[in-house]
Amino acid sequence: MVIWWQLLYGPPAIDPTTTITSASTSISPLTVTVSPVRVTLIFSERAATCFTNSSTTALIAFFDGTVLIETVFAWPGLGQYLTSALFFADMNAVLGSVLLIGLISIAINLLSDIVYRFLDPRTR
Repeated sequence: MVIWWQLLYGPPAIDPTTTITSASTSISPLTVTVSPVRVTLIFSERAATCFTNSSTTALIAFFDGTVLIETVFAWPGLGQYLTSALFFADMNAVLGSVLLIGLISIAINLLSDIVYRFLDPRTR
């Protein structure tokens, strides 16, 4: 039976020093003690994979947002160059700028995939 606070807060946390037992039919029950260091390492790996994915998205949004920021604050850069090229219908400059921003996004995603492969053992 699920208690109301489990619906709000999730299941209760397991103490890292809890002894886990499992019964088997052919051998005697197995007792395993999980150390706090191992629990910390496992959860830090999982947190690192989530951080890798979210930071990649934020970094790509940062590069995509340069067009707006440089236009609003009149800062010289790729975003302002892209905006002025759009106003003057310079399609070569527009295509080059969009291609550069796309290549930066692809490179960031590739780097994120490589880091994710080393962090998550399920992808090996």
